[in-house]
Amino acid sequence: MKYASDSRFSDLEVIALSLTEETMGYDSECYLFSQLEDYRSKLPHLISRRQYNDRRKYTAALCEKIRKRVAESLDGGEDVFIIDSKPVKVCQPSRGNRNTMGRTCPEKAPDFGYCATQALYYFGYKLHAVCGVSGLSDCSILRHE
Repeated sequence: MKYASDSRFSDLEVIALSLTEETMGYDSECYLFSQLEDYRSKLPHLISRRQYNDRRKYTAALCEKIRKRVAESLDGGEDVFIIDSKPVKVCQPSRGNRNTMGRTCPEKAPDFGYCATQALYYFGYKLHAVCGVSGLSDCSILRHE
């Protein structure tokens, strides 16, 4: 459901941006929008900070439902989870430009990245895992951007 008929920034995008803001630990919408300036070309329909704030309040109940569903899916009766990520190299960075993997589907293609903990540049994906005492709860590989 759209908040306004002329808005092309969907409620789902508002919720995703809100959850990202919380995940990144940003406590200021001003700071969030200053960080988004670098991604203006990838978010052509980004709304203003005031509109975002209004629509975030409007979608708060739906956002809370999503948050509870995610928490329930991770809940194995545990209180503590460990979240970690690591690079998954496809090839050496020097061969990255010649790699043909994912050329037909660019959104799933590997990309160049940097792992600060290993002081390593890589060409590939980033693996994210959530683990509790009883074992692996969730695992996903994301394209590095």
